[in-house]
Amino acid sequence: MLCSLDSPLITGEGDPALSDLIIAAFVCSQPWQESQRDMTRRSFKWFCGYWGWKCRKLIRNGDLPIHSRMFDGYMSNAFEMPEFSAKGDAKLVDRAAPWHWRLLVILQTQFHMSPAEAADTPVAVANLLWLTRAEMDDAVTIASDVDPDFWEWAARQDAERAKNR
Repeated sequence: MLCSLDSPLITGEGDPALSDLIIAAFVCSQPWQESQRDMTRRSFKWFCGYWGWKCRKLIRNGDLPIHSRMFDGYMSNAFEMPEFSAKGDAKLVDRAAPWHWRLLVILQTQFHMSPAEAADTPVAVANLLWLTRAEMDDAVTIASDVDPDFWEWAARQDAERAKNR
């Protein structure tokens, strides 16, 4: 939903304002259907103005960048995936479509969820469902800190990145 609102906290374009942080916290604090419904209410502008007044200390104290970074950390953690590697001759290919959109399609096609069910699934849960399914299909190996193959793979990746720079 924040993508559809062109939130600078998601797009990275421009400096986020206090209103962007308020709307992002509002959207992320409840299911997307409730956020969408609440944002169309007449009282929403009053609500944002009230919270802006309540949060005025963030601007006065210069804390807005700190709280924006905290929100960025929250979003990064939500989208973080466990490390994994492709098995055999398979290659991991970067795709043009954003990962969260691909997850929606995966949930609908491979897990037979309705669009609303897929949209309500937390990103972390969707990532784990996808990785578990891929591991069961023997397409990937989910790495753990005690897995020596992971560390060998990571070392090869680091060497390859260094070579390509």
